[in-house]
Amino acid sequence: MSISPISPIVPYYAFNQPGEPIELFAGAATIRNQPITARITWECAHELDLNWTITHSTDQWPGHGAIELQVNRPHGSYRVAGSHRGGDHGWLDPISMSRPGAQLRSVTAHWLNLPDLPDDPWSQVANGWRITVAARPDLANILESIDRAHTIALTHSMNLERHDGCLFSVEDVEPVLAALQFGLSFGAGRWVSPTLPVGFDAIGEVVWERWSEDFCTPGSRSFVGEWLNFTREDDVRHLVDACVREFADEWQRTKVWIPAMATAIQANARDLRVEQRIMTLLPGLEMVVHVMLRHDLGLGSSAYGSLGAAEKLRQALDSGTIPTSIDASHYPRLDAYRLDELVATAASSTPFVDGPTLTTRLRNHIIHPTPNPGGTPAQQLRARVRSAATFEAALLSHEYLLLLILKRLRYVGQYRPTAPSRPLADVPWI
Repeated sequence: MSISPISPIVPYYAFNQPGEPIELFAGAATIRNQPITARITWECAHELDLNWTITHSTDQWPGHGAIELQVNRPHGSYRVAGSHRGGDHGWLDPISMSRPGAQLRSVTAHWLNLPDLPDDPWSQVANGWRITVAARPDLANILESIDRAHTIALTHSMNLERHDGCLFSVEDVEPVLAALQFGLSFGAGRWVSPTLPVGFDAIGEVVWERWSEDFCTPGSRSFVGEWLNFTREDDVRHLVDACVREFADEWQRTKVWIPAMATAIQANARDLRVEQRIMTLLPGLEMVVHVMLRHDLGLGSSAYGSLGAAEKLRQALDSGTIPTSIDASHYPRLDAYRLDELVATAASSTPFVDGPTLTTRLRNHIIHPTPNPGGTPAQQLRARVRSAATFEAALLSHEYLLLLILKRLRYVGQYRPTAPSRPLADVPWI
């Protein structure tokens, strides 16, 4: 199939119904040097899976072991690795297929479970790339069906091209796809994905395809975690522009943004207990704090090493003018724990208790548990106060990570705080 680069919002693959598989290939192929007729589908019910099925063969196939399925595409012949699930079907590894030295004029991709955007089609230029996203005509009904059935579907098509009209390589566009995937997933608080990209050359011929499983969170009516208001046009543009710009730097993309955003997204998973949520947030938060203090602010190794975990977090938050005090109206249990800690440390020379102090102490109670012999009634009461504050500590830790990421992105706009009772607010540094 060929598509003109000047038709930017036509999907290469037809929009599917929620949970309906997408056919990527059907026709003659070979497996273990034997000719067969095969079908390759991209399953997207409750998780994503790349599957193959033999639809016709003169041989019987054993139901185990690795395979290589050779398929012909418009731009070449490829061996796709995989394995059996049964005698005539199995799964395939992700694969990127391109004509050698391919130069692209445009890329068409397909979004999974993306929320409705302020405009349709949505168009934006970010770091020299023109991004155009168009919703399927029945988007409202599809999003409702996705949430009701807890499943996945293609919701939008997207076109990418250089704003100056120049050709580009597959390696050039991959960071842009990653920026959009992680950036908008970060904004949504769940995994959405620009998937099944197809690259076209200057005359509109297909010269690149990528089949991969990607990440996508099934729909849910009870999901919470979306900090970006997708109806606010300027905020969406700020986030997209920042992510495409920052992801162009390989070190920042691979060592900072991808792990930090992935941590923030995964911490919203519905099946996590509160302790797991804190443990999920911990590495991302510590990594961002490390980068801000050592890389951004130039703190030396010795000075950095002399700081405790709470002070490192406090200094990173202070550098972004992010409040460190506890708001009792939004975190009442955490504030009760703060008061209890103030009483307990009254004899200390530094009885200073704030958000970084409390979240670090509660984290340490989880990471370094101590036997509980029972204790005095006062000690038992303190333990109950501490336990009650753990959920709010997870919320506050998540907000710290969210705001530190947004600060490093130089995002200016509104966000939805993690405390359930709080309305949309401007980020603290504007």
